[in-house]
Amino acid sequence: MVRSGGRKGQPSICSMSQVCRPSSLTIATSPIVKKAERALKNANRQLNARLAQIEQLQSELREQAQRDPLTSLFNRRYLSETMERELKLAKREKKPLSVIVMDIDRFKKINDSHGHRLGDEFLTEIAKLLQNHARGSDVICRYGGEEFLIVMPGANARTARKRAEQLRVHCEAMRIAHNGKELRVTLSFGVATYPTHGREGEEIVIKADKALYKSKRRGRNCVTLWEENKG
Repeated sequence: MVRSGGRKGQPSICSMSQVCRPSSLTIATSPIVKKAERALKNANRQLNARLAQIEQLQSELREQAQRDPLTSLFNRRYLSETMERELKLAKREKKPLSVIVMDIDRFKKINDSHGHRLGDEFLTEIAKLLQNHARGSDVICRYGGEEFLIVMPGANARTARKRAEQLRVHCEAMRIAHNGKELRVTLSFGVATYPTHGREGEEIVIKADKALYKSKRRGRNCVTLWEENKG
């Protein structure tokens, strides 16, 4: 015998002695509901996969915006951002920061005599050389056409100058085969350091660049450390 009672909207089952108890009724899920649930789960999976693809693409685009397309080194735009960041850190931690600027000697002659393809090969090989001999904290950039720049957090002038000399020797020993000949290039270097040679990033880079051109005037294939009284 069934009688209305119990919780609202729930029927009660009564025995012959009129003692009633609520019943539990199981309502079967319809095939239409099950199908809709499966479709919703599938749509969520597809949406999550698509969002992951978009996030990956955005990450790749950010990386491309920071890199030189030929050498894969950081570009000049990224240099501005990293110099500001690293200099703030150096000031806060009271540590030095050095900049090495280098330029391929007589690079125009290489392009004019052997073509831009060989010039590009030298650029990419020098980029690899710089990466192979970098510390984990170094930031290596392609600063101009045939000019490169390294930011060395925590390195004083002596350490940076020694690193530049090592790179000069490695580059001088490098050879590239072309039309049955082995060709080589040399690099000229300029070095400047915070806080010895300046307090701001742009000032350090400018002085390292001036020291580089002093290396050019000295005969190329050498390293020059900026000196205030000999600027």
